[in-house]
Amino acid sequence: MLQSSSSSSEEELSVHFQMIPRSQRSSVNEDIECAIVAVQTYPLPEFVVIHKDESVLKDIESLENFRLNVYKVTLSQDRELYDVELHAEPNYPTLGKKFGVKSIAEKIRQMTDTDIEKLLSKGESESPLTLIDDVPIESEGCVVLLDYTADATLKDEGRIQQITSRIQKLRKEPKLIPTNDITIHYSVEPQTSEIARVASEHRDEIEVVLKKTICSVDQFNE
Repeated sequence: MLQSSSSSSEEELSVHFQMIPRSQRSSVNEDIECAIVAVQTYPLPEFVVIHKDESVLKDIESLENFRLNVYKVTLSQDRELYDVELHAEPNYPTLGKKFGVKSIAEKIRQMTDTDIEKLLSKGESESPLTLIDDVPIESEGCVVLLDYTADATLKDEGRIQQITSRIQKLRKEPKLIPTNDITIHYSVEPQTSEIARVASEHRDEIEVVLKKTICSVDQFNE
């Protein structure tokens, strides 16, 4: 998070006149940072988005061109295909003002998927509940499903990313640029580790990403 800095009349004319604000380290959420790092480790097999409106799905489809770290993006209008059911929970602040909380809350929880669907579509429902104007109901949201199962192939893909990322960071330390003609020599300890195996078995893929030749130091000692 950033602290806003005071602005003079000149600074207000353009963002280019603004001083760079100081960061607020107290606002950093380490749990979120750790979660992002975990997500970036391995690519997901599939990312599913369910929405009734086809135009919304078409908008989301454009995201496939971005680096989502996902192999497959699936768009669907059929939530039943993925066993997704609607479930209603009472809004206690609103119920407390208008009704007896306990009796109404129980009826809300007993609503079936069909009851909720009919209410959201402003149709008829066997439920004794009806929608009132001052209770916000969002029927335009998306359902997002993530397949986070990682098989051997995906784990290797994640390790390839770790290797290439580490090499690219090390390449910046001596201020090397991509056009420098270099050969990268590496060593992994222990040699029986999964990283060592992936570096050897997927050498060609790593070289394609780095656009440089890589060689194991151990092969010179044999």
